[in-house]
Amino acid sequence: MERLELFAEGPTVSAAAVLAHLPVNSANRHERATLTMALEAHGWDVRQTARALGIARSTLYRWLKQHGLERPVPTSSPVSRETEGASHATRAPSPAAP
Repeated sequence: MERLELFAEGPTVSAAAVLAHLPVNSANRHERATLTMALEAHGWDVRQTARALGIARSTLYRWLKQHGLERPVPTSSPVSRETEGASHATRAPSPAAP
C-alpha cells in the first residue's frame, strides 16, 4: 500500500492506480501467447483459428480486443525502378534489316 500511496492523486487510491501496479498475470501471458500462436498457425484467418480453438468467432474477436492483438500489417518489399514497369511487357526494337 505504501507504494500505491506514492502514485495516488490525493487522499484516496483509485482502482486504476491499483490495477496499473499489479504484476502481469502469468495465465494472461499464456493465453495471449496461445492466441498468437494459433493465429499465426492459421495465417491470421479468424474463421479457421476460431474453429481450431473450438470457439465462436465473436469470442475470438473479443479475446483479441482484450489482449490488444491486431493482425500484423504485411510488409512489402520496396519496388525498384527497374522492376516497377516489369508488369508491362516491353518489346526490344527489332534490328534493322540489311
